Amino acid sequence: MPEGSAGVSHSLAPGRARLRAFGYVDQQSGKRVILLDAPGFPHSSQSNHILRMILSWVENAYRGNVPLGGILYLHSVAHQFTAISPERFSTLCRRCGETNMSKLLLVTTMWDDVSQTDGAVELAKCMRVWRPVLRRGEAVPRYLNTFSSAMEIIQPLLSF
Repeated sequence: MPEGSAGVSHSLAPGRARLRAFGYVDQQSGKRVILLDAPGFPHSSQSNHILRMILSWVENAYRGNVPLGGILYLHSVAHQFTAISPERFSTLCRRCGETNMSKLLLVTTMWDDVSQTDGAVELAKCMRVWRPVLRRGEAVPRYLNTFSSAMEIIQPLLSF
């Protein structure tokens, strides 16, 4: 997939309350990949609706025999970690199922918009919510706004 072709929003502002799917064939593995772009969780009033949309899409894909290779949960370290409460995050994890939890990859973004110190402070806030679903010793990958960084994050999910 060419860099920038997905048209991903860099804003947490409300507005787009729909899911967008982007497909491509991974050149290294030959696997067909569908990336689902979901709105962020900027306001608690929208969080339940967005969560239901994501879960519905995943359930429909499962019924259509589309295997779930992975779930990337992206969080910008340039924004405060108030987007999803620990309870809603736990709900998302439970609904994805125990099998799929091994396919959940928590990723931080927007490192080029903050100092390393500010990014580390924001990451620490994320970790308080994320720690229960991280495998022991697992690091949280950093998307560095490059194509190669994106491929480094996605490649391990293609081995499932």
